[in-house]
Amino acid sequence: MSDRESIVLANKRPETICEWKASSFSKVKSEFEPRALDDSVRPELANRHASVVWPSRRRGDAAMRDSRFRQRHASAKLALLGRFALRIDGTTLVVPEASAKALAAIALHHRPIPRAVLAELLWPQRAPDRARANLRSVIWRIPPGARELVRETGNCLELDSEVEVDVDRVVDRCRNLAEASMDPGNWSAVHIEAVRWGFADEDLLVDLLPTWDDDWVLVDRARLRHLRLHALEALAELLVRSGRVGEAVDAAAAALRHEPLRESAAVALVSAHLASGNLVQAQRTFVEYRETLHREMGLEPTNRLTALVASSQPFGVSQTTTG
Repeated sequence: MSDRESIVLANKRPETICEWKASSFSKVKSEFEPRALDDSVRPELANRHASVVWPSRRRGDAAMRDSRFRQRHASAKLALLGRFALRIDGTTLVVPEASAKALAAIALHHRPIPRAVLAELLWPQRAPDRARANLRSVIWRIPPGARELVRETGNCLELDSEVEVDVDRVVDRCRNLAEASMDPGNWSAVHIEAVRWGFADEDLLVDLLPTWDDDWVLVDRARLRHLRLHALEALAELLVRSGRVGEAVDAAAAALRHEPLRESAAVALVSAHLASGNLVQAQRTFVEYRETLHREMGLEPTNRLTALVASSQPFGVSQTTTG
C-alpha cells in the first residue's frame, strides 16, 4: 500500500472502509482468477487450464480431489504393520508422528470418521476445542503430496479409496482362510499354496504399530492379532488336510509362538505333528504347553487337547490323509 493510499484510507469514514477494502480485494482477486482461453490458439492448454483446482480452506469437493490424485500419482501405499510408512509413487514420505497417527486412525476406522470423534480419539485428555484445534494442525502438517489422500465429507474425514493399506490386505487374506476352513473340500492344493506363499512376507507375523502405545492402537492391535492367529490355525488345518504337513507345522508353530497360552494354536500344532507321524514331538508340544499354562495361569489344558494327544490322531482329520 502506497503512502497516498494510506492517507486516503485514514480520511475515510469508518462505514466506508469495509467497502473500500472489499473493492480493492475484488480488483486483486480478478487478476488471479482463471480466464477462459481461446481454444483456437492452444486447445491442449485450454483443457489443462480448465482442470485446475484452485486452493481453498474447504479443500474442495471430494470428487475433484480424487481426480487430482489419480492424475498426479500412480500409487499410494500405507504400511501400518511393523512400523508406519507412507509411500507415494515408490517414494517414502517423512510424516510427523502426530500426523502419522491421524492418518493411521483414519485408515483403521474403515469409514468416514467425524472430526470430533477423531480428535477425542487422538487426544482423550484434552478439552474438545483444544483437541479439534490439534487435529486441524496435524492434518495441515501432512506433507503436501499426501494431504490429498485425506478426503473431507461434510464434517467427516476418510482415507482416499486409491490408498493401499497393508492391514486391509491381511484382513482380506485372513477372511479367505477362515471361509476356506469352513468348507475345505472346495479349496484345492493350488489355492492353498498360493495363500501360503502370499504370507511369505510374514504379514501374519507382524504386529500393528508395535511401538505405539495409544489406547486405540492397543485395541486394534489385539483385534488384528486374534484374526491373524485364527488365520494361521485355519491355514495349518487346510495344509494338514491336503497332506502338506511340514508347512502345517510351520503355520501352527508360528501361531503358538506368538500366543503361547492359546490352546487352539496348541491343538493345531499337536495335530500337525500327529499328521506327520511325529508322536514324540506331539507329546513334547503338549507337555510344554501344559507346563506353560500351569505356570502362567494355574490352569490345565481342556479335555479337547488331552483327548487329541491320547488318540494320536490329528484333530478333525481321518486316519487316511487326502493328498
